[in-house]
Amino acid sequence: MTEKTVLLIVAHPDDEVIWALGWVSCFQDMGYTVCCLCLSGQDSLSPREQEFARASESMGIRGLVLGTPLLHAETLHTDLVKKTEEGIRRLAIKKESLRMVVTHSPYGDEHLHPHHMQIFREVRKFTRKAAIPFAFVSQILPPVYKFVPRSSPFLIRFQRTSIIGVLNCSFRYMYYAYYYSRKTRHFPFFSKYVAMLSYSSEEKRKTLRDCYPSIDPDMHIDGYHSLSSNLEYLFFDDDHFRRELERSDRQGIDGHSLFEEMTIFSRAVRKLIQRMGGLHALHAQKEKP
Repeated sequence: MTEKTVLLIVAHPDDEVIWALGWVSCFQDMGYTVCCLCLSGQDSLSPREQEFARASESMGIRGLVLGTPLLHAETLHTDLVKKTEEGIRRLAIKKESLRMVVTHSPYGDEHLHPHHMQIFREVRKFTRKAAIPFAFVSQILPPVYKFVPRSSPFLIRFQRTSIIGVLNCSFRYMYYAYYYSRKTRHFPFFSKYVAMLSYSSEEKRKTLRDCYPSIDPDMHIDGYHSLSSNLEYLFFDDDHFRRELERSDRQGIDGHSLFEEMTIFSRAVRKLIQRMGGLHALHAQKEKP
């Protein structure tokens, strides 16, 4: 059986815990191998690289730190695409096994971090050129999007996580898109779907405290909503992954559909209404002189 791999690309050591620990656990529960590439923090004088290695071991992922030492927020990275390609090679990820690349949100997460925005843009360019499915994690549902539940909502309970459902995405109003582009300096990325995940925020805080003592974990816990929220969102386009989520529900992989009977009933009613409409049109045609 071919290995299924997800590559998580982050800006700094600790981002993999703060922003994506829930989805890392979920991908693993779904049978994926998760690798994490960190694009800064390579510094023998800093403990962060060793802390990243400790976090990777704790999370059960293959991790690698590349690039420069940690930079000031306003100093942007260089050669991110080359570093990404080098990271994929050094992590020994085969192209045929790489099912998705996941990174930061386009708005830079809670604090609008310039490095997160830049990595989103560069990783998005890389995945489009390489034809690899792309996704980003978020702790909020941005108002620029309109979210519509799909026809069969479900709840999937994996070993450590629960997927609450998948929503269809579309732009809400162009005004929001304009405001968003002014704040983030680029037009919002359009996603077809968003999957909602529930994960223990206590586990995030514990992992951060255990693996990153040098960053003052309690200060981060007080300053980041994501470390007190049990929700994580994954914005993605890939129809194969969306079908895999929904198929997991129907096949009963530790999950069940909450509204399966309601969905079957609504489909039956819809078909009945369509048939009645067809009969009405047939009778109207017969009554014409």
